[in-house]
Amino acid sequence: YTIGNLPTGPYLVKCRPGGTVLDVAAQEMKVFVSTLSVAQADFALGAAASINGSVTDSAGTAVANAKINVFVIVQRPDGTYEYPFVKGTYSSAMGTYTVSGLTGNKSYRIEALPEFGSGLSRSMVDWVWVSEGMVTTAPTIVLYPGGGITGTVKSPTGVLTGAEVIIYERTYDGYQQRVRLFTNTE
Repeated sequence: YTIGNLPTGPYLVKCRPGGTVLDVAAQEMKVFVSTLSVAQADFALGAAASINGSVTDSAGTAVANAKINVFVIVQRPDGTYEYPFVKGTYSSAMGTYTVSGLTGNKSYRIEALPEFGSGLSRSMVDWVWVSEGMVTTAPTIVLYPGGGITGTVKSPTGVLTGAEVIIYERTYDGYQQRVRLFTNTE
């Protein structure tokens, strides 16, 4: 492949198998294009890897329909880590999940988010090593009971009734609105 006429600067080049090929993992690399030069970005796609796992509550009961987010663990040059999102799925009625098509020889973070209103909190496991072409069983993700939020809305003249309160939950890509309610209108 060749792509020309690019402005000078950094680029992220991604390569993934086409069609229905699921047993080959995608790859990406960062390159820099400078004036009158061509950056080389060669790919040798390896056998895809998979992660199997399960989600339970603190009593050991399977948690169905938990959103499973998989992030690759990447160390930055300054020694800190970043966790780019890779793939997602949901846990089955038995609390199990499988995420396929992962790049092998990397460590992953796996996060489980229960259905909103379940009373459970999200949880995660880190440093799940996945070998190329292999199926890895991750440690069970245990979701513990959550908490709540309470408060009073006041104006300069006292308690304000009919005020709108919106609750947002933080997710890997920002905040998602979860609840919208109004204070008592008595």
